[in-house]
Amino acid sequence: MLLRRKNRFEMMRNVLTDAKLTSFVIVLIPERVPVLETVELYADLRETGVDVGGFVVNRLSPTDAGDFLASRRVQEDHHVQSLRAELPRVPIDTVPLLATDLVGRDALRQLAQQLS
Repeated sequence: MLLRRKNRFEMMRNVLTDAKLTSFVIVLIPERVPVLETVELYADLRETGVDVGGFVVNRLSPTDAGDFLASRRVQEDHHVQSLRAELPRVPIDTVPLLATDLVGRDALRQLAQQLS
């Protein structure tokens, strides 16, 4: 039984560390602590041989919905820029703050269109 588990874990590790088969996309929100945690997670994944294909920065505030959200967006853009500066070779996509939760296939299709 232990040998079967060992073989299974080795197979799993081989899949996770083969960039042709697996690439992680780290999703984060544009705030200071999540950016710091993302940089650390990226380093940990790379150290273990796991490919990171990119980042998705989720819930960017609109710039045209009042002063409060516009000022939040300035701060969020600063955090995205610090992520870009820390890991300049990793692609970053962004998703705006949405009015509703993403639920269902249609919502996921819309998100996929935004990201492509």
